[in-house]
Order: sequence, then structure tokens, then C-alpha cells
Amino acid sequence: MSSIGQATEEALEDATSSVAPEAEEIEDETALEDPAEPAPDLSIDVIFEVLKNERRRRVIEYLQANDGPAELGTVAEHIAALENDKEESAISYDERKRVYVGLYQCHLPKMDDMGVIDFNRARGRMELTDQAQQLDPYLQGPVSRRPWYHYYGTIVLGGLGMYAAVLAQIAPSILSLQVVLGGVLAAMAVCTVFHSLDEMSQTAPDLSLRS
Repeated sequence: MSSIGQATEEALEDATSSVAPEAEEIEDETALEDPAEPAPDLSIDVIFEVLKNERRRRVIEYLQANDGPAELGTVAEHIAALENDKEESAISYDERKRVYVGLYQCHLPKMDDMGVIDFNRARGRMELTDQAQQLDPYLQGPVSRRPWYHYYGTIVLGGLGMYAAVLAQIAPSILSLQVVLGGVLAAMAVCTVFHSLDEMSQTAPDLSLRS
């Protein structure tokens, strides 16, 4: 082999050997990349900021109900109908436009910055992010509660009625002021216990543990 050919071959080997380790290093770095991390927790300030506005709440509720991307025009029409207490087909152009502009210019970009939705301004499309699931406990409707004040009022009125009957001497002979008082206190105690158990059974988000 000529000296020129040998020199060329050695140069190619040197170039190949210098590139190969770099390629291997890139492959190793790619292989060692961490998998996608779960979405970070929303701070309590962000949660309150998102939910304190009714239009933002309605955007989230609409996206949750329809489970997927949505067009800005469709969402604006839905919210305008709610705000004006009309059917969607009955809202006017101005009513729809007012909501559309407010969402486009203010609410949706803000929700996108907070990481609650992905909002494509150019296409006018939006979609909930994984982080939006953290809002679910705060979007639940009001919890049905027992009318405990009715129970307490009934006990008090019943006690007063028996007390008056004892004083007027028209109550059964087994009733006395002591029996009436004891019965009322026992009924109040039982009602208080059940009231406390009912309150503890109502689950509410623990805001003190969120940062």
C-alpha cells in the first residue's frame, strides 16, 4: 500500500474512532434519561386563584363533563347561556361575544399559565391537564346535611311542653320536673353525639396541608 493510501486510511480510522465514543455517549445519555415525572402539586394559592372566578370554574366543569378538547366558541356559548339563564340557541351575538372575549383575553391564558389547562390561542382549543384533577375535591357540589337545628328545636319545644303540663298538673303522674329535665338533657346529649358523628363523616379538603 502506498504511503498516501496508508495515511488516508489512518485518518479515516482516527475520525471514526473519535465519532463513535461521542455517539455512544449520546445513546447512553438518552437511555439514562429519567421517565416523565408526575405533574407537580398545585399550590393552594393557585387553586384559590383558579376557582375564585365563576367563569374559570365553569370552564373546568365543562371540560370535565365533555372529557376532551373543546373549542373556545363552544365553551363561550355554553357559559353565556348559563350566565344569561337561556338556552344556548337563544343567546344573542353580544352575549356570546362578551364571554368569548373575556375567556380569550384573560381567563384561558391565565389558566394555561397556572398549568390547569392547555390553551392553544391560534386554534382556539383547550384541554385539561393532569394537574386539573387536583381541583376535583374543591369542585364538588354542596354536601347534603341534616337539619339538626330542627331536631334541637323539637327537643326544646317538647321539653317546654312537658314542663308546662307538669306545672299545670295535667301531665301523667309519672312525670315530674326532674323527669322532664332529665329527659330533655338525655335527648340533647344523644342528638349532639349524632350531630358530631355526622359532621365528622363529611369529608372536606384539608387546605392546611397543601403548600
